[in-house]
Amino acid sequence: MKILPFFQKTALLCSVLVFFSFTNLGQNDWQLAKEQSGIKVFTRSGKAEMKEYRGEAVIEAPVEEVFAVLNKFDEYSTWMPSCLENKIIKRVSDAEFYQYNVTDAPWPVSDRDSVMKTKITKQASGVITIELTAVPDYIPEKKGRIRVPTFKGLWKLTPKNGKTEVIYEGKPSTGGNIPTWLANSSVVDIPLNTLTNLKSLVIGK
Repeated sequence: MKILPFFQKTALLCSVLVFFSFTNLGQNDWQLAKEQSGIKVFTRSGKAEMKEYRGEAVIEAPVEEVFAVLNKFDEYSTWMPSCLENKIIKRVSDAEFYQYNVTDAPWPVSDRDSVMKTKITKQASGVITIELTAVPDYIPEKKGRIRVPTFKGLWKLTPKNGKTEVIYEGKPSTGGNIPTWLANSSVVDIPLNTLTNLKSLVIGK
């Protein structure tokens, strides 16, 4: 076995530590933006102009009850902020389908619409994940609405002693010409208000 001199071992150790530091930074560089009523909202900047968001909450109800609300996609417009319309346009299976969504935009900005490929995964541990990926060319664009070109997001429901840990993440884009400051002005409010409404809806059932 070759024995490295002390300075070589030290340099090697430093290199490893630096590598893992940068690796963890890239994976976990969420910044807490707001905390309210037990809901935490984090944001982080990526390559896109719009920030990514991550909302976290614990709802005092089993995973099945939380999922039952999220699984009623056609009812999102009744409780999701700024959602004018949401409907399933094609169902491949119970775990895979396509949704069409219309989001209200403040005047004078045109409303945005999006088409999302949705995939539901249920693990043996009880964890349920709903993954959302934009497929903008799946249906033709509609007059008077700007199609959202890219989006990746998810809902992750984890059972915690009869309660549910909810994570709601989104990596959005706006489509069209919107100033970055305006696009990012709602990045915190979107997950905060969404989780607040979801929490009230589930507990109020």
